[in-house]
Amino acid sequence: MKAFQVILVMLAFQLSAFAQKIALGTPIHVLDYTQLYSTFTWKPEVKSTLKAELGDMADAVVLKSNEAAWPKGIASLDARNKNKALFTGYTVFYLTSLVTNQAVLFVPAVENSDMPAGMAPVGDIYFVINGSAIEVKTTEAITAPVETEVDFATGMETLTQNFLTSFVNLFSLEQQEEEDGRVMLHGSSLSIESAEQIYFYEDVPSAAISFRAGFVADEDPTIALATYNELVRKVESLKLSCCQLTKDEETVVGNNHSQRFHVYNPNANISMEYQGMVIEVGIEQSETFTDDGDIVSIWVPVLYIYGE
Repeated sequence: MKAFQVILVMLAFQLSAFAQKIALGTPIHVLDYTQLYSTFTWKPEVKSTLKAELGDMADAVVLKSNEAAWPKGIASLDARNKNKALFTGYTVFYLTSLVTNQAVLFVPAVENSDMPAGMAPVGDIYFVINGSAIEVKTTEAITAPVETEVDFATGMETLTQNFLTSFVNLFSLEQQEEEDGRVMLHGSSLSIESAEQIYFYEDVPSAAISFRAGFVADEDPTIALATYNELVRKVESLKLSCCQLTKDEETVVGNNHSQRFHVYNPNANISMEYQGMVIEVGIEQSETFTDDGDIVSIWVPVLYIYGE
């Protein structure tokens, strides 16, 4: 995949994975965005209460309620002052209140994709704001059904069947070009078991689309390695309707791992397009912020599907 000159393209779900797990009401009105916290200090007792209310998604709230995770149009005090008139365009939902009298707001990317350049979040973000700065503090349950997560084998069957059409059946062709040249694709809520993120990459010269799923990351590379090994085992056990897979020799450089699987059919009667399909499992190094705002390295198990 590193040989590709790619633009990162995000598959923005109809509702994010988080939104699918909670009941959202109507968007709320923010009275005063100047009361927004850009670097909120998450004390242990506050995080504990948040975890009790939101479960595992509390980690995403802590990580993405910091200005470092926000789009560049609001990622600094100067930028926020310059664009303060544009804040009213955000569609935000109330999640909960903290014991320190702040409200936590959910800012889904799919609901805010039409914000001006530099203001639209690439992924879901969160705001922490003084409780007095919002007009409504309630949620109303949505009665519409939500998408359910599919198991790994079912998800991979869906993806490989759509590979021939560059995954076009998995997302709409509605595109929005960002100021920095990226293209955002709005799509359906395909969700693979245990995957935390789903992206698509676009190769600019060829316009070929490739799939990427990211799984639970950790500062400890041995934990990421355990997930990686489990993903490799699952791919080895796949029985795809399109074709069989053959396993390449594993590549290991430090804590980075890569295991590629190519299409194989002893009768050589598969489609030419499928003959170029690759499924790759890997471990990649990335960075994130600690609760104190420090940058630390993390190791991310990933899975790709692309054509050679």
